[in-house]
Amino acid sequence: MTDLTAAWYRVTWRNSRMERSEASIADATELASVVSRILEDGKTGPAILADLWVDFATPGDPLLVQFMIGHPERGALLWHEEGSVNAAIDHSLELWPHGISCIATYGDDILAPTLTRISPETVVTALRWFLLTNRRYEELKWLEMPGD
Repeated sequence: MTDLTAAWYRVTWRNSRMERSEASIADATELASVVSRILEDGKTGPAILADLWVDFATPGDPLLVQFMIGHPERGALLWHEEGSVNAAIDHSLELWPHGISCIATYGDDILAPTLTRISPETVVTALRWFLLTNRRYEELKWLEMPGD
C-alpha cells in the first residue's frame, strides 16, 4: 500500500490539444489553483480527467485518485487502492443519460453514467477532504469497480 503521509501530491492532465500539464499541491489553496488551471485548459473542449499521485511517485507506482472536472453538471472521482477502483456516488443525483466525453492523460475517453454521479463541486470538496485526512470523503457512497 502506498504511504499517504506525504505532504505533497502531483496532479497530471492533458488539454484538448493533448498537451501534458502537471502541478504539485499540498493544500486547499494550491488545489484551487490547479482546478482553475484544469478548467481553463478544458474551456474549449470536453471535460478533463486528471490523475493525482504521491509527488515522489516513480513509474509503476499506483495512481491514487482520478477526478473529472469541466462538465457543467457532473464530475467523477475514482479512488484507486490495492488493485481496486472505487467510484464516488451521490445517490441524490440521478444517473446521467449518457456517457461523458473527457480527455484523460492516456487519450480521449467516455466515462459511463455510473462513474459521473457526482457534482463538480463535490469533486473539489472530496479532494480537499483527501488533502486534509488522506482518506476518501465519507459523505459519499463508493461503488467498487473491477481492478486497474
